[in-house]
Amino acid sequence: MAVESRYKFKTEDDGNILPLIGVLVLLIVLVAGAFYILLTAGGGTEPDDPDIIIPDTNNTINVNETNQTNVTYVCDDTCHFDLAILNESVDECELISNETLLQDCYEHLSDVSLAACLEVIDPEKKAFCTTAFALNNNDIDLCDLLSEGRDSCKEAIDPCFSSTNEPLCRALDEDDPSYCMYNSDCLLDYSMEKQDSSACKIIQNPVLAAGCESAIKKTDKCDDLNLQSERDYCYEIYAIYSDDYKVCTSITQDTIYRLNCLSRFAVSEGNYSVCVEGGLNLDYRWACFTNYSLMAHDLSGCKAIHALASSNKFNCVFEYAKKYGEPDACEVILSLPTKDTCYQGTIIYSAKNLQPDHCENITDFNWKNKCYNEAAKKYDDVSICDALEEDFAFKACVDAYNLYKN
Repeated sequence: MAVESRYKFKTEDDGNILPLIGVLVLLIVLVAGAFYILLTAGGGTEPDDPDIIIPDTNNTINVNETNQTNVTYVCDDTCHFDLAILNESVDECELISNETLLQDCYEHLSDVSLAACLEVIDPEKKAFCTTAFALNNNDIDLCDLLSEGRDSCKEAIDPCFSSTNEPLCRALDEDDPSYCMYNSDCLLDYSMEKQDSSACKIIQNPVLAAGCESAIKKTDKCDDLNLQSERDYCYEIYAIYSDDYKVCTSITQDTIYRLNCLSRFAVSEGNYSVCVEGGLNLDYRWACFTNYSLMAHDLSGCKAIHALASSNKFNCVFEYAKKYGEPDACEVILSLPTKDTCYQGTIIYSAKNLQPDHCENITDFNWKNKCYNEAAKKYDDVSICDALEEDFAFKACVDAYNLYKN
């Protein structure tokens, strides 16, 4: 009989060991975790991790060097200038402290900003840009903002602004004769300028209307008038406005109408011989010569009057000498007493136009001295006496001047 073991294990209890092992393992894990936590909390060394970069504390970065929001940028004059031009901003110009650059800024913007234009100092540039704004806005009142160039500005807007004959100017500018308001001279000038015979018909004066139409159409409408005086005046208008002195010969001979007609053409042609070609008799011819000299400032007409027509010649020379202040013109007169009368009237009684440079050619010694004396007083200039060569004449001139001044 087999010996029975002292120790006996029950096989049915073997399954109860496994739970104990699990509990033991769990305790080990908990203890290990707690130890790990204590280790890391106490500053223990962690194993190297290739994914973690530890910064070098010796290479610190100054945040102020990289944080641009803390930097303030100052805009100088050049900066303001560039911004003003870029944005077409006058306000930006006004931030410029340098006067030269400020003016340059205003000038750059003067074609786009009236405010900038008005700040421009250069008067010519200011007038130019202001006129441009006035034209662009059709506003003539803008011209009043100018101290220089105001009238030129207004004339650019309104061509008739400074016209001496505004109705005619308006009529021509607007191509409308109604602006003449039935003024005969205005309508006549308008018709000639436009070469529009229909405007002649608006003229209420039948003589002017016929002369107007004749000049434009180059056809005689004057002969249709009833009175000879009307026809003569009509031919004068016809001749003048058609610029044809030969039409003057259609006027009744030796009348004031033919004289006026030929005198006018003698002046415009610069030749008194027109008076001869016009078929005037002698008295009207001398009158035509006189008209020519007085209107053309040419003494040759007076010289052409025959010496035997002494009164006509004196009248021409005397009136010429007085009108132009040229007493030496009296030299044309041959008769000494008549010449003295010419000198006296020109130098003493009608000295308002006296020209001292016309004293030198006076051949009469006394009248020559008197001419300088009166000229010195008239122009309040004693140095005019220096032209007198003789000492006593010079002294007399100076004394006369001083007596006049005192």
